[in-house]
Formats: sequence, structure tokens, C-alpha cells
Amino acid sequence: MDDSLKFVRECWAMMDSSESKLLRIKVKTDSMLPSVYPGEICWFCIKKFSPRIGDVILFENQGVLVCHRVLDIEGKYVITKGDNCRRPDPFTTHINNVFGVLVPEDNRHKTWRAFFQLIRLYLYRVAPSELLYNYFNCHT
Repeated sequence: MDDSLKFVRECWAMMDSSESKLLRIKVKTDSMLPSVYPGEICWFCIKKFSPRIGDVILFENQGVLVCHRVLDIEGKYVITKGDNCRRPDPFTTHINNVFGVLVPEDNRHKTWRAFFQLIRLYLYRVAPSELLYNYFNCHT
């Protein structure tokens, strides 16, 4: 079993229905081209939710993490397909095996920007030195 799958499972097991976490996962295949490229690091919002048609979800299939788009939902099962694949996946995925949803690229940049703004506030508050002031004004 993949280490990233173990990590996602551990996070998932510790979460309740109101929590969510952002995880970075490196995509290994070209099944989602042109939306997601092989080797691209994607952000997924890991949470307990009901996927919608069109969502790009992260789920488990036979001990492997898969990132594919939701085509249809039949009861408690999700039918998925990679954007670069001609046919839907030959399997259905139970909703309990869906770990999260891809964070759109626009929101990924906003998330990083907010994260670094929080770091700036923390650093200025804890260690307001001329060095930090110059660093942030030169590197933004």
C-alpha cells in the first residue's frame, strides 16, 4: 500500500464530519490531462462530504489513491472517469472511499497567499526586526 494512502487514511480516521484538512498530493499519471499534469502537486480538501457531479475527487481503489472526475452518482456509489480517458472507470466507488475534492487552482493561490500573510503577521509580532522587514519587502 502507498504511503500517501496510509497518511490519508490516518487523517480521515481522526476527523469528524465538521473538520477538513488541506493535503498536497503529487499526481503520478496522465489520466487527468489537460486538467492535471503528471508530476503536478495538487491540493485536496480532505473532508467527509457528498461529492457532486463534475467534482475532481480523491478516492481509494484497490489500495491506490486515484484522482478522477465524478460523472454520475448512483445511490451511495460514484462513477468516475479520468479527463484523458475515453471510457468511465470499470469500477464504481463507494462514497465512504472518497477522501476529498481537488481545490481549484484559483483557490490554491488564495490559500497560499493567506498562509504567508499569517506567517508575516506572526513573524512581525514575535520578532519585529529590521532584517525581517527588509526580507519581506524585497521578496514579495
